[in-house]
Amino acid sequence: MNTPSPNTKILTGGDPNDNANWLECIPWTGFEKDFPVGVILPPSIRDVTRLIKSVTILDAESDAGFKIIKKSEVIADMDILNVQLNENSIAMIVGSAGADSEAIVIVHPNGGKQYTRLGWYNNVKHTDGLSHVGCN
Repeated sequence: MNTPSPNTKILTGGDPNDNANWLECIPWTGFEKDFPVGVILPPSIRDVTRLIKSVTILDAESDAGFKIIKKSEVIADMDILNVQLNENSIAMIVGSAGADSEAIVIVHPNGGKQYTRLGWYNNVKHTDGLSHVGCN
């Protein structure tokens, strides 16, 4: 059996014998259409998850319905609701420019437009794009 080459439609979501790409039929109309596709960090920071201070997980067995845990306590089958970033760590990276610093850039899924953290907040429904990336 031949494996598809990286430029075939199988790897991009379509049938290699059909010119239509079925992914074009999937509407991105819900809140997920504004989830960032990634973040660009300084080379010294290997992963956005290193900025996570704590994690809020679904905990249906508790009265609150959620639980806040340390990042180190997260296991693969937990449902993550939110993350709390360590703002002191972020401040060390971005310096005096703060949330408008280009030291951390968040990438929007619609065309790959790049925003600073403040730019994301101002342009994408007043959400924290950096926190969204940390949840993924």
